[in-house]
Amino acid sequence: MATEFERIKESLREAKLASFLLIPLKYDSDTFNGSWLAENAVRTPFTTMDINESIKQSINAENTTYVISRYKISKETVFKSLGLPLEELSFYACEKGSKCFDVRHYFELCDAEIYVFHTQVAFLVVKIKYSKMNLLDTICNLGSAENNVEYYYAGSDGTPVRFDFEGGLIRMCAQSNIVPFFKSGCSIFLEGYVYTTAVVEKRFEELDTMRQIVFNLHLMVDPDTLWEDEAEEDINYVYAVKNQTLATYRWGCCITSQTISYIVANSAMDIDGEMADQAENGLPVVLLALYQKYTCLRFRELLSIVDKKKLKRLKQLKRQMLDFQAFGTIAPANISRWHNIKQIYKHVLDTNSIPEAVDNISVTLSVLAEHQDAIQASRNDTIMGLITIFGIVSIPSSIISIIDIMTGGNPLNRLTTVVSLLSMVMMIIVMLLYRKKD
Repeated sequence: MATEFERIKESLREAKLASFLLIPLKYDSDTFNGSWLAENAVRTPFTTMDINESIKQSINAENTTYVISRYKISKETVFKSLGLPLEELSFYACEKGSKCFDVRHYFELCDAEIYVFHTQVAFLVVKIKYSKMNLLDTICNLGSAENNVEYYYAGSDGTPVRFDFEGGLIRMCAQSNIVPFFKSGCSIFLEGYVYTTAVVEKRFEELDTMRQIVFNLHLMVDPDTLWEDEAEEDINYVYAVKNQTLATYRWGCCITSQTISYIVANSAMDIDGEMADQAENGLPVVLLALYQKYTCLRFRELLSIVDKKKLKRLKQLKRQMLDFQAFGTIAPANISRWHNIKQIYKHVLDTNSIPEAVDNISVTLSVLAEHQDAIQASRNDTIMGLITIFGIVSIPSSIISIIDIMTGGNPLNRLTTVVSLLSMVMMIIVMLLYRKKD
């Protein structure tokens, strides 16, 4: 008997595909410029019901430890920033030199979002739709050291026109003084995180069917492919609860260190509606996990370049790291009231070793404390040295004053001088005895 996967292969070929390309960014709090975002994007609060209300209220608040700013950038603004004509365009991603302008390389560029976290970390979310998974593999090329891809759009006469897709995105973010997290010169998509959604018409009867489809999406091969790879170990699966009336499942997903892939049943095949739903509900959960990873990397970077002699700056970094460790991290048990959402969040944390990175901050804080103590001790020694020098210099004049008082002063002054000297001698003796005892 044929499996469910084999029975629905034809419908899987009609699946509608979309992805969010999550690009890690960073900024300097002293040079961050929010005016471009304020003028060209819309800041929107989080309304998702997938995140607990207490967490949601905190990240929506102003001037708190949790504050996160989410800016939605319209499709027109994205096109303008990329220097593209403001009209409907067909886009193609091709390997260098191939110039293959067919359905396997076609994609539609949608709007974008920028998430700005208080820890000098940000994310650019680029939204695309396409027909074949080969397109996503061409753009992201995960697991490779370089990405040989060129981008084109079809001009008004149908002639392909090459444009700088990645460079345009970088320049768009640079208007707010936000830059790519890794300045290696490689593609910004190589270090990104890929959030993929595939929509089919009918619900699923078996978990194995969804598992095979989302595994294919993770590998960036078409959903109807029967593919296996025993070398893939960092994979976790999460599913919707089975509908007891229909005895079927609506969605399932696959989580790895660089991808999360959803298969969703939608009778209307509404990929735009599904993208909007995922952007509002699923995407924030993933980003709340990833921001912790890049915050740890950001703190390590800031500590490596800071002048260790600047005690004020070290204290500021230490305070920020303590605040993040205490208040900026969210445990899986607290993220949502839904168990499957907790599991998705936990798997993103675990596959990226984020809990270990957060715990390692304690070691960094210990090293930082030692640097502070060494700097403070050095300053104290300098001050005590100066006091000692001034004391030694003042001894001759003090002796002369004592002699003058003892030889020519009145009896009251002589008595006061003798008592003061005896008190100082007694204090010195007590201090010496106490130090010897220690």
